[in-house]
Amino acid sequence: MAKSIEALRHNLVKVRTGRASTGLVDSIKVVAYGSEVPLSQVASVAVADARSLVITPWDKTVVGAVEKAILASDLGLTPNTAGTTIRLNLPALTEERRRDLTKVVHGEGEDAKVAIRNIRRDANHQVKELLKDKQITEDECAHRGRDPEDHRRGDQGRGRGGEGQGSRADGGLSGHAGPPADALATNALAAHARARHVSAQPAPVPRHLAIIMDGNGRWAQQRHRPRLVGHRAGARAVKRCVEFCLQRGIAALTLFAFSSENWGRPAEEVGGLMKLFLGALEREVDELHRLGVRLGFIGERERFEATLQARMQAAETLTAGNARLALTIAASYGGRQDIAHAARTLAEDVAAGRLRPQQIDADRLGARVALADLPAPDLFIRTGGELRISNFLLWQLAYTELWFTDTLWPDIDAAVLDRALADYASRERRFGLISDQVRRPSSGRTS
Repeated sequence: MAKSIEALRHNLVKVRTGRASTGLVDSIKVVAYGSEVPLSQVASVAVADARSLVITPWDKTVVGAVEKAILASDLGLTPNTAGTTIRLNLPALTEERRRDLTKVVHGEGEDAKVAIRNIRRDANHQVKELLKDKQITEDECAHRGRDPEDHRRGDQGRGRGGEGQGSRADGGLSGHAGPPADALATNALAAHARARHVSAQPAPVPRHLAIIMDGNGRWAQQRHRPRLVGHRAGARAVKRCVEFCLQRGIAALTLFAFSSENWGRPAEEVGGLMKLFLGALEREVDELHRLGVRLGFIGERERFEATLQARMQAAETLTAGNARLALTIAASYGGRQDIAHAARTLAEDVAAGRLRPQQIDADRLGARVALADLPAPDLFIRTGGELRISNFLLWQLAYTELWFTDTLWPDIDAAVLDRALADYASRERRFGLISDQVRRPSSGRTS
């Protein structure tokens, strides 16, 4: 039901009124680099003032394609282009346009009502199946179990509407007196969830998300473009991923940007990546700081040029006090090298007499590997279709849930990431225990 409401909200944002909104162009697709991609993947969109949008393509060769896509959309607006900047001016609302908008919004509302009715119907059907299979009891089905706030809203609704069906708290959609059908269905399903010890609370969100950003080169090759074009598109995908984590309340995000083995790639590509890396630090750090992101780096940074090392250190210093999101970039990083380095520091302590060999255990070694100051990753994602972890966080991923997608990294968006989170929420994390132990409240285990 929440998804239906979110879909309604998304559709209403796209309705053109007299006020500018970046949501107006969310659905526009641009034919660029040999395929159709969302406008947000080839240009930035900003609100210039109350009645105009400014669209700035990142590549001047796609300006014409963006103009064509705007004209082909149902916006009914003509782009005004100056150089590589496209401006969309929204006319003031006329009375006729207001009437048309009323019809559009009413239609969207009716579609949402139908979707919610269908959800209620399916829920009722599921309740019947659960009753038939004796997975819930009649008492659980009949018991409404509403909290005091629900009762208060229901009483207010009945007080306003008397016996009229349309004024009830459920919006008059259930069509009969007594408890709404969806309330019975919801409570019965919740009872079934309790019987299986599945939380009725919102789906768990991973505290720490780790991602291998794979597919930049193939993305560019599919469009007959140089590999570095794919890496630039991948950098924009990083921004979308950071925004997603901030919106979903994910506390830590670790991205595999450049592995120890990547130094063996062609010198031209490595040099281009270093310039891209340096440029991103120069452009993005202030914005990350404004958003409350703490930026850190893991890996053999001594292999980078001094200028880049200084930028990395400056970014860490600037953002050190931020707490909304811990963003870690793994650059010149390898999981085996990470563990070897941790073991070496412990060996040095033993040689110096600061530690006895029998004192070395998993906790002591874990305290010396990268990311020791963060919770272990809860969810690992790899884009690009490969099914391996490629020497990434070998120690830290011991009990991490793994999720793979064929989506290439530059094409990553909130929809793909939401699918990963939904799959994560459906999994039972046992940490070596059995299901009954994990489901028992006293076990103290959480995801």
